[in-house]
Amino acid sequence: MQVIKGDDMDVWILKKQLNTKDKYPTSYSYKLLSFAYRQRYNKELNLNRIKTNENEKPYVEDGEFFFNISHSKNYICCAISDHEVGVDIEEERKISDKLKERILTKQELESNINPLEAWVIKEAYAKYLSIGLKLDFRTVSIDEIQSNFFMIKIPNDNYVCYIVGKESLKNVYEIDEI
Repeated sequence: MQVIKGDDMDVWILKKQLNTKDKYPTSYSYKLLSFAYRQRYNKELNLNRIKTNENEKPYVEDGEFFFNISHSKNYICCAISDHEVGVDIEEERKISDKLKERILTKQELESNINPLEAWVIKEAYAKYLSIGLKLDFRTVSIDEIQSNFFMIKIPNDNYVCYIVGKESLKNVYEIDEI
């Protein structure tokens, strides 16, 4: 288990062999959220309190806490915070030139930026904003996100994971079972 200290946010990363037919491992995502909530608040989470906004971002009905979940192949990441948060995790892979043109600003296309990291940062940022993939990634630069938000890369085996928020990170827990 890796732990990184900060102030307001806890992140749990579950490494789990998921069923390959399970494109959206929602049941594991909510199990991880329930586990993380129990660890953070020492009480059970009533999942009926979870609603989705007009952009399909889940949130807690009474605003007690904020969370975001992302999954990619064998990893699920759940961030819980006192403030809005966005998280994305993706397996390392090569990004096509066509996709680069859809996610990078003109300046980023001309730089040596890692396009997968840029994609993950921008998706976490879009999730932070509660607009998801409705954000045109070409309109926002990594520098702009970095200058206005707390951003951290969480190292995982051949995966890229970024958390975007206004507060600092408290703990990162890597777990194998819930």
